[in-house]
Amino acid sequence: MKLKDNKKFRIFIGIILIILFGVGAFGFGTFKPNIYIIDKITERVELEQSKIAVKLGLHEPEFVYTDQQSFILAVRKCVNYINFTTPHSLRIPSLLIEAQAGLESGWGTSRFAIEGNALFGVRTWDPKLPQIKPKDNPKAVWGVKVYKTKCQSIQDYVDLLNSHPAYKDFRELREEMVIAGIYNYEKLIDTLTLFSTNPNYTTLLKATVNKLKVITAN
Repeated sequence: MKLKDNKKFRIFIGIILIILFGVGAFGFGTFKPNIYIIDKITERVELEQSKIAVKLGLHEPEFVYTDQQSFILAVRKCVNYINFTTPHSLRIPSLLIEAQAGLESGWGTSRFAIEGNALFGVRTWDPKLPQIKPKDNPKAVWGVKVYKTKCQSIQDYVDLLNSHPAYKDFRELREEMVIAGIYNYEKLIDTLTLFSTNPNYTTLLKATVNKLKVITAN
């Protein structure tokens, strides 16, 4: 066995031992599920999986699209890539990301998406950051953030929802849903009213999510 293969084998065995240890801890004593232990085990396994993925040469997927359907698939590939290094408790449902990316960028056809790889129109007031000014207000003190790739735009969106004070309610509700094992998209979307100045934004986003559910089912 080659040294490289042997190293991968040791990593694989390590993951198996972690899982076995978790199963033992899970069943020890009362034989009742312990959510805290399950979460910790899951995080350990995910961490090892991400390390293996990196060692095997995991790289950001190309973002290629020609229409709405291929745009959705491109977003989904990026989400899957990002999830390799994102703990399950901090992940954003792919369907929600696809819907917001489509709604915010006109399914990848907006000026910000084409010129700056910006799929969500995230604004910055930092003059040092690369940005695009709005055409109707070129002297604005803010601009839409520019990214090297569209996948980096998605990563920044994930980080924004996971850290910005405006989305505290989103994070708390998502935590409850992760524990329950099911997402209620309408309730999650109701916590994103500050994402846009459009008063009908959450209504539009819910309609987009429902549309994608139909597309995905077919």
